[in-house]
Amino acid sequence: MASHEPFESKLVRLEAQRALPSLEASLQQETPELNALFLSYADDQALWMSASLAVLRHGDMARDVLVEYGVLPDFQQVLVRYGADAVLPISYFRSHDVTTLSAQHWVGERYQQFSRWWSDEEGTADSAFTPYRRGQMGIALLDANGHALLNTVCGQ
Repeated sequence: MASHEPFESKLVRLEAQRALPSLEASLQQETPELNALFLSYADDQALWMSASLAVLRHGDMARDVLVEYGVLPDFQQVLVRYGADAVLPISYFRSHDVTTLSAQHWVGERYQQFSRWWSDEEGTADSAFTPYRRGQMGIALLDANGHALLNTVCGQ
């Protein structure tokens, strides 16, 4: 009865199920990355409950956001504060190149270039406006605007 699952993945899954017995059935079906994330959330009931509810409500969209941003303290803070629906604006900004975010990013980049020129500092910042970076900006916007942003994105 050999398993094809790698030992490390199986160990993480079993530890996550042990730490969160109420999620045992659902964690059994999840990826090793998501199991590891839930294991890291095990000591914070509000965090793992919000993450679990996000997966139940929003499925793969929530899974993608959790795997991508789940370890970031800012993300964890907005997930606990705003609940399962916090994944919606983050996913939206991640998958859409919103003009105002692009403009804000461009202005920020120009300011950094000017500051480096003025102070003769060397080095270049990662200026690519990637989906990951847009998601981070979504987290920051959610943190700053809270329910107003959720109401706009969720259409409530």
